[in-house]
Amino acid sequence: MRKIIDVYSEALNKGKDSGILSQDLRLLIAADMGFAEPIDTLFHKDDLFPKESLFWEQFARLLKQEPVEYILNECKFLDYKLYVDRRVLIPRMETQELIANITERIDDYYDPRNYLVAVDIGTGSGCIAIALKNLFKNWLVSASDISADALAVAKKNVDAFAPSIHLYQGN
Repeated sequence: MRKIIDVYSEALNKGKDSGILSQDLRLLIAADMGFAEPIDTLFHKDDLFPKESLFWEQFARLLKQEPVEYILNECKFLDYKLYVDRRVLIPRMETQELIANITERIDDYYDPRNYLVAVDIGTGSGCIAIALKNLFKNWLVSASDISADALAVAKKNVDAFAPSIHLYQGN
């Protein structure tokens, strides 16, 4: 069994020409080893890596340009670790900025003593609806998507982070 640093270094060299990012390698190793954060791979670089065969399977998917979020079925969005797969788009930083802009500007348009109805159309993973519901507890939040597959992903995330959100299929 080899050390984490040896596997990481080999993968970094093999993936260099394919544009594989070191942060993606650390994400994979952290997930495989159960580390809380990807940086922990560097703190544990001399530990043995018992999941090396799993890592190389994941690495092969990276070489085929599959996003690391789909490989791990996980995406960080704000303070949430959301489930994602190929049925939905991966939430982007710009979507987090949208949530930040809403929270910064909402007081100009909304009296917090009242409730507000918000609908996330084309919800995908449900990230926007989940963030809004958790930031504004008294809002009535619903989410819809035309895709039953996407709604299945959203339901998984809604159940985990904001079960009071209502989900609907439609456009």
